[in-house]
Amino acid sequence: MANLADGGFFSFVAAFSSSHGRRQTTAAAERRGDAPTLRGLFTPPPIYNETSEATRDADFVTEVTSGTLETEDGSPHVLAYEVHSRRPNNDGATTRGLTALFLHGGPGAACNPGHVRFFDPSLYQHVVLLDQRGCGKSTPKGETKCNRIELLVLDIERLRLHLFDQNSAYDVILGGSWGCTLALAYAHAYPRSVRAMVLRGVCMFRPQEIDWLFGDPPTIVGSENSSSKTSNLRDLLNGGNAGRPASTTTKDEQEGQLINTASQLFPNAWNDFVTGGRSRQIVLNAPTNTDNPRSALQGHYHQLMGKDSLMRIQALKSWMKWEMGIYSRGLSHKTESKQSEPEAQLLVWNPHTKSWSYEDAGDPLDMSSTPVDKDIAQSLRRFSKASNAPQQQQIQPLLVQQMRLSNQEREDISRSHRQNGFVSDQYVPAQAILTCFYSTNDDFVMNGYRTFMSLSPPDGIAIESWYSSKLPPASGHADECISNIADEEILYPLPPTIAIQGGRDGICPPDTSLDLHALWPQLELRIAMNSGHSMYDKVISGEIINALDRLAHGL
Repeated sequence: MANLADGGFFSFVAAFSSSHGRRQTTAAAERRGDAPTLRGLFTPPPIYNETSEATRDADFVTEVTSGTLETEDGSPHVLAYEVHSRRPNNDGATTRGLTALFLHGGPGAACNPGHVRFFDPSLYQHVVLLDQRGCGKSTPKGETKCNRIELLVLDIERLRLHLFDQNSAYDVILGGSWGCTLALAYAHAYPRSVRAMVLRGVCMFRPQEIDWLFGDPPTIVGSENSSSKTSNLRDLLNGGNAGRPASTTTKDEQEGQLINTASQLFPNAWNDFVTGGRSRQIVLNAPTNTDNPRSALQGHYHQLMGKDSLMRIQALKSWMKWEMGIYSRGLSHKTESKQSEPEAQLLVWNPHTKSWSYEDAGDPLDMSSTPVDKDIAQSLRRFSKASNAPQQQQIQPLLVQQMRLSNQEREDISRSHRQNGFVSDQYVPAQAILTCFYSTNDDFVMNGYRTFMSLSPPDGIAIESWYSSKLPPASGHADECISNIADEEILYPLPPTIAIQGGRDGICPPDTSLDLHALWPQLELRIAMNSGHSMYDKVISGEIINALDRLAHGL
């Protein structure tokens, strides 16, 4: 799902200082009256320059290799990638020499050098950044032709073979949001090519996940205005998560209705999304077919994918306003405690003890976790497992209906753009285009991986043959070996994995991580109770760094 922080928003990075050294414990912090210490991003080693004073004094230096990679015959895509190689620069510095791959979100976001800062240079010598098709520095920007998950998976393997010898693997893949979907698909297709994974903001791009973020709210039948939409919060406050959502609901059923879409929680923001805001410049047609639960999404699709650049920019504004609004607001918990939760509280599924417990993110070495009932985790769910989207095989993308603004509207918008020096016909909003394209055509773009991502293997395929792995190393047992490739007796279908999830994530709510955990008990799931979607949230970023360190020591 869309990962806005991965798209180059460096302002998030500036909020967090670098820390590289021994952690404080919570007990020690309490004795001093301080807040628990959360690990920050690593200071990037300077680019190597033999005449630079900064280079001479640094423990590590970086050499960046940039390159491009052609794709399959008939494809217009040329991929851009960078390899950030950090090497010791003095006698006291050493590295384990591991190789990591970072997979950005979106679909449609991009990589930036700040993503390298999650990887300890003393553990990870090489960090590979890949801009996916149509993203970042890859060309053509925003291109939807030959752009679907099976080809993106092939790109990752193509890049591995391009950079390394055939027997080498990515030691760790870090994927966030849509990057989780891609990481899981790649591990499923090439289990010998990745040794461990860290997933952040778990997304599997299932229909119900798309419906959550972009689905129309159910229509209330029997009210005075049958086109009104539900916005009741009773279920969100009282809990409950059973039943398949319907495209309509009766007035009597409204009081106990399950919240299945973000539009029900934020009706005013949704109305702005549907109508393109309060501006008269563009109005998306309100849904008239109640059998189509994605009419607003498809309305944006026709305008973002169309040839009218001015209309595209206007649709982009309402698209980004909706997504950024959900991203920044986050979600409240269904049952708020009378006592506020600690900011750094984690709800953790420990696959070693096969139990849920509370932990303190500020003290990852503290073994005194508090056991909790599994119902606490289930209370974090936001939507049901069913989807309203029509279940039919899609063999090609939805045909774009060309639209055009009126002459007066065009003149008004053009005047505003000229005053601001903005050239609309030269701007390609790749993230909005690709996220909308993938979300509208999810059955088509996910072809080949839809069944795996649905978490429902076909008859005759055992669950554990698709969703199982070795355990990640336990906290405090960093020397425990977890190598998936060295074990010739059994090749697990997935590598050891630690998943990090925001409990208040409005873009990718906890449902998918909990569904994945239910089928994959060896997955370590760490839910930052008061965090949202951003990988630069101080608790989330600290958890990512701790997970990368722990896996690195176990490889």
